[in-house]
Amino acid sequence: MAQITPLSLFVINKSKLRRLILGIKARQLSLNLKHGESYVSKIEDTEQVNTYPPSEWANLANELDCEIHDLLPENQTTSTGELVDKIILNFHNEKDVREVILALIENGFFDTSKTITDTSKHLFIDEHTQIAILSTVMNQMPEERILKQHLDGFTKGNY
Repeated sequence: MAQITPLSLFVINKSKLRRLILGIKARQLSLNLKHGESYVSKIEDTEQVNTYPPSEWANLANELDCEIHDLLPENQTTSTGELVDKIILNFHNEKDVREVILALIENGFFDTSKTITDTSKHLFIDEHTQIAILSTVMNQMPEERILKQHLDGFTKGNY
């Protein structure tokens, strides 16, 4: 696993979350940023030390329909030069899937009914293991009063 600065890790994870909320493929974001089609995938790859350079943050924010400060931590401290493991938001982890679903709820994705299939397509999930984790998380949310389950899918829970 590669190691990068905590700030770089934060920017990558916030950008990936925003990209997923908007339903933008890594390839498309790469092209929108005027780079080769694997640019974003390489940045999101935990085995590579690639990060978004600060000079790219304005374009990145623009393409992700947000402000630069939305991609940065609220309480940025001075860098000590330490490196941390590059652990990127992924769909093999229930905690990360929950974070993505909560962000989708907050951004109106579940204002209309969505099935697990609709959600997996929006998030570009096609691996069976990842779909199973998505299903587990979404099926827990009605009990937690976060999503409502209907015959045709899930909607935001307005309890």
